[in-house]
Amino acid sequence: MKVTDDLDALAQSVKETRKEQERLAIQAALAAKQGDWSAKAADLQSRLETKASDLQTLVQGTLAGELADCFTGQAADSAAAYLAEWPQSDFSGLIRA
Repeated sequence: MKVTDDLDALAQSVKETRKEQERLAIQAALAAKQGDWSAKAADLQSRLETKASDLQTLVQGTLAGELADCFTGQAADSAAAYLAEWPQSDFSGLIRA
């Protein structure tokens, strides 16, 4: 019985070692993917910030100029003042890696 018990213990040890190797392989794969996701998130965040800047330029420049041609008097002044105070779009926190 001693040999059988030793073989069972050895088989159990091999099984536990394989499980640990699988855990390490999964952790390594997840770490590699996390790096990929972080790089993509940074790229997308940069693109969103560019779009926010483009939107701000459109609202305060182009749109304000076009509305100034459409309105006169107090309406034109109000539209220009409103668009001049238009807040910058904040897209931070939309993308999480």
